[in-house]
Amino acid sequence: MIFLKKAQAGQALLRKGMGPTQVSLDKMVAYPILHQVEVIDLSMKTLDLMLDKANAVLCQDYIKADMRMTVFIKVISNSENIQRVAQTFDLQQLNDKAYLEHYFLPQIESAIRVVASYFDFAQVFDERYKFLDNVLQVIGDDFSGFSLENMAIDYLEQTSLEFYNEDDFLEQIGKGKVNSHILEQDLRKTRFGLEGVQEVAKQEQEANIKRYQIELEIKKAEVKRRLEIAQLTAEQEMMQAQLLGKPIASEVDQKIDAIRAQAQQEKEKLEQLLKKKRAQDKDSK
Repeated sequence: MIFLKKAQAGQALLRKGMGPTQVSLDKMVAYPILHQVEVIDLSMKTLDLMLDKANAVLCQDYIKADMRMTVFIKVISNSENIQRVAQTFDLQQLNDKAYLEHYFLPQIESAIRVVASYFDFAQVFDERYKFLDNVLQVIGDDFSGFSLENMAIDYLEQTSLEFYNEDDFLEQIGKGKVNSHILEQDLRKTRFGLEGVQEVAKQEQEANIKRYQIELEIKKAEVKRRLEIAQLTAEQEMMQAQLLGKPIASEVDQKIDAIRAQAQQEKEKLEQLLKKKRAQDKDSK
């Protein structure tokens, strides 16, 4: 007996079994036992991507961005891509949102982080369509038989400072910049709200001290990072010397001591500048 299978709107039929695999967007003939017919949904799928808090996106200026995005995908409705989907995915789970998110979101997240490394936070916020266009270009056309139809940013804000990693010197630089921006905004509000010249000057002096403190913290983070790199380099050199059976040169220890001494000098210099600035502000009162 011959069976005629018909596809509904927004569906494709894929016949496997005896003979070559066939795809139809309309109808096809299938023989019992000899053929197996799968129905593939061609409708639009929406995936949700959340990159926030500790998992937020780090921008070019090291400021972190909370992003919540909607991604629109669907199977490309031609024979080649439908067969590719059938070979790559479990067709019984194509309507399972979590299944598709598990497959596609890591690739999309990776592209977002790459593009964000070339955009300051303010650029992402003000030029989000340009940002998304760049993300789509990075992802490209190879989407396993699906097409990435569109992406939308549903939520975009600076990440709360509590979610900056204390051990990541880049994030600490970004945190310092955010604190500096907040300080400048508060100072502008204070200038606008205060009438007395002396009171405004006092507020500006306090802001200058805070600004120096922020800059000092950023410099400390940079020095700490350089020390970590120097230590790691020295350890690698020592391991290589041991593997080659060579005596470990005292130059390695000397190199570390020199870098530490330089870092300490930079730290002391910054602290002296801060003390000098405080003294100047105090004398000008």
